[in-house]
Amino acid sequence: MTARNGGLPVSGKGVGVLINDSGVDGTHEDLKFGTHLVQNTLGSTNLNSLSAMLPVTYLEGVPNTDSNSGHGTHCAGTVGGTGARSGGKYEGVAPGASLLGYGSGGALLVLDAMGGFDYALTHQFQYNIRVISNSFGSSGDFDPNDPLNVATKKCYDRGMVVVFAAGNEGPGADTHNPYAIAPWTISVGAGDRNGLLAEFSSRGVRGEQGTFTVDGETWTYKNEPVIVGPGVDVVSTRAIAPVSSLGIQTDAEVLTPAELPFYTHSSGTSMATPHVAGIVALLLEAKPTLNPAQVKELLQKTATNMPGRQSWEVGAGYVNAYAAVDMAFRSATYGSTVNASRSFNSSVDARTTAIPFTINYNPAGRWQPIYLPGRSRYQ
Repeated sequence: MTARNGGLPVSGKGVGVLINDSGVDGTHEDLKFGTHLVQNTLGSTNLNSLSAMLPVTYLEGVPNTDSNSGHGTHCAGTVGGTGARSGGKYEGVAPGASLLGYGSGGALLVLDAMGGFDYALTHQFQYNIRVISNSFGSSGDFDPNDPLNVATKKCYDRGMVVVFAAGNEGPGADTHNPYAIAPWTISVGAGDRNGLLAEFSSRGVRGEQGTFTVDGETWTYKNEPVIVGPGVDVVSTRAIAPVSSLGIQTDAEVLTPAELPFYTHSSGTSMATPHVAGIVALLLEAKPTLNPAQVKELLQKTATNMPGRQSWEVGAGYVNAYAAVDMAFRSATYGSTVNASRSFNSSVDARTTAIPFTINYNPAGRWQPIYLPGRSRYQ
């Protein structure tokens, strides 16, 4: 829904939001290619993702780039679908935003995540790209020198807000998506409609933080989400294919027959992330001069407290779009009750144990492809 301040509507108008995901179905009326979805790029054809020596071969102007999962289409609808197929009922957070899709989905993998950031950097001013929504992740420790973290830092330096899914490996500690730990990104956990933290939402580690230097500047990272957004049974746009529903049982119970072909339910931090990305678009319309650090601080200060939760679980708390837009419009006092500034006695066991191990690898021997849990999975 659009947010208002003193009767003034804010819809994300003029703000470009890039959905770096499996793709977007621009044949859906809520995400109409050419007018609302201003550009749709197929990244799975990009040879440069295989080797830096190969040319950049992504394809622009593809009406539907989401033919393998429907994941990116669902995310795009949450960011800024117009709700055209539901009379506005399932309108996205920022329906006035200019949406862009970079689709590199292959089954359950994002094949060219780096290409999405490269595209944002090289087309930023053509489409006024201010927000990049990323509902995928990995596992392991945060490494500021990881190429993807280097790319997100470049986007940050250019004034783009990078939003990442925290992951779906909860409720245990030390399950946080390492790409979301980068201090220049906004890590998003998932909550339900009652303002409670979803059990599956990934957590960080209590008290874990560190400092490092990039380009002569010292940064401090904390292994915890920044904010929590709605991520349980979220209704959003359904891609034309694959035909199977993301949430078929809930769809049948909640959606009308007229809505079923065009909408579906899904749960995950993948769904919470585009919600927050949409809110960021609202903030940037309300106050275009905000930089990424100010956007992050504003979201944290205006969060709604989640009782009984510590910051390593929920960051500042549950995102509050209306308070955030209000604070962007005018000077207001927020932040005294957010989770990150309060102390709680949590019943969750936050202890972790690191067990070192090695894998013997001989590149000259026979090999078979293996599935690495957490590697660039949708969140």
